[in-house]
Amino acid sequence: MTSVLLSSLKERWWKKVVNKGLQWEGINVEIKGLTPKEAIGEPQRDDFPLLKGKEFLIQAKIKESIGQAFTAIPSKFSGCLEEINKLDELQERNRALIVATINVTYRYFGLLQDSVHCKDEGPELCAQRVLEHFTGNCKNSKIAVIGYQPAFVSTLSKHFDIRVTDMDPENIGKFKNGSLIESYELNKEIIKESDVIFMTGSTIVNGSLDELIEYSSGKEIILFGTTCAALAYEFGFKRLCFQSS
Repeated sequence: MTSVLLSSLKERWWKKVVNKGLQWEGINVEIKGLTPKEAIGEPQRDDFPLLKGKEFLIQAKIKESIGQAFTAIPSKFSGCLEEINKLDELQERNRALIVATINVTYRYFGLLQDSVHCKDEGPELCAQRVLEHFTGNCKNSKIAVIGYQPAFVSTLSKHFDIRVTDMDPENIGKFKNGSLIESYELNKEIIKESDVIFMTGSTIVNGSLDELIEYSSGKEIILFGTTCAALAYEFGFKRLCFQSS
């Protein structure tokens, strides 16, 4: 199924590209997968998906600008924006290439500045800022965390009533960082019982975003991560990504 949100984002991106006359020549995009150290450095925890080889960060580059996207199916690309625009969105491999390219294009155009994943102590510092945000704005809220991010889960679980879902079968059913990691198949039920939906932006690549937005109708949605940088910019989603650059 084609994602309505991704298709809409792609249309807006392409209109910007065409308006600047950069669809065929003038901009080439280079995309590659990053090693875990390149992507996240040496964080304080060892159970980030990037370190386990469950998820990968691909990086798109236009001149000196960088945009990224998380995916389970990394691939390389080198070519013009017109070629990216023609990719089939039904394949996750292509969705990752498309999203990374849109992110780097928006960075290149100066529309956003925070499209590169944090490293080393960054996730822990971000988690503290995330806690400050929720403490100041969502007191006594039940939070659904969609996508296991260990620093966020560890920090939030000490102060809030949270439920966490993930797609990784190695995480599901286990207690990690103070919370039971539940199956993504329970997303609808858990979202219904929650006040705030704190969702990984990589849902735009794995194909679950539209469904999750539908489940979350009427509730506050907050995205996290660099994958959804352009998405948040275009559609006004709140995004917490305090240590990205």
